[in-house]
Amino acid sequence: MNIEKWKSQILRGTLEYCVLLLLRQTPRYGYEILQELNAYPFIAPSILCSEDLKGGSP
Repeated sequence: MNIEKWKSQILRGTLEYCVLLLLRQTPRYGYEILQELNAYPFIAPSILCSEDLKGGSP
């Protein structure tokens, strides 16, 4: 397995646990979760870009 695939798999699992951790702290809607995770772009840089959260077009 090459390093890039390995990193990708680790990040996928990390994102799921981060979402669960946020939901454990307090109930949240999807947009609130994205805003909170946006502070940590290394977790999912392709999903959580700031333009998407500002209402930019895909």
